[in-house]
Amino acid sequence: MLKKLISFLNPRTAVVEPVTVVAGARRPQVVCLCGSTRFWAELAEANLRETMAGRIVLAPGCDMKTPHSLWADGRDAEELKVRLDELHRAKVRMADEVLVVNPGGYIGDSTRSEVAYALSLGLPVRYTDSAGAAAGPGSTTAASVAGSRSTEPQALASYKLADWPCPDCGEAAVEGTHAWDDRGPHQLLSVHVLRCAAGHSWSNHNDGG
Repeated sequence: MLKKLISFLNPRTAVVEPVTVVAGARRPQVVCLCGSTRFWAELAEANLRETMAGRIVLAPGCDMKTPHSLWADGRDAEELKVRLDELHRAKVRMADEVLVVNPGGYIGDSTRSEVAYALSLGLPVRYTDSAGAAAGPGSTTAASVAGSRSTEPQALASYKLADWPCPDCGEAAVEGTHAWDDRGPHQLLSVHVLRCAAGHSWSNHNDGG
């Protein structure tokens, strides 16, 4: 009984099977989602789809790119990020496999590190965008972001526009595009170009994270 309980708490000690038997019950596969929290909506969609497929989903629990009182203080935010990184690695250890959420094939440094860690544990790695596996499953080289270097602007979905208030009038954007600015291996910039109802236009550039 104790051995079965340990296997349940730490799937890495269990026999690798599509479904694990624990204390007479059949446990579904456990999948851990990895990916930049800038793709929060895509992570939520992957969580939904994996859950509907009958898998137990472990995923990032908070988006530190969204302002919140828990990480409003810069020093506290840095300490929290370290703790969250450690917590997510613990989730990876509990999983039977990893699913990388990588729209456009993009894989940032943090996610690349998590993939390398998963591979070191012998975990299988899947990708929501097959471009991430261009150099082989779980590649952590520059080739793994080969599919992310599209500079063609893509229109933002309407639900994402509310995340971009106008710096001049504070109103949400009514139009916007997103593209990647390829500046070489590991130097992708995320570029948003937006417009509000009042006609103000602005852009936002960051390193993709």
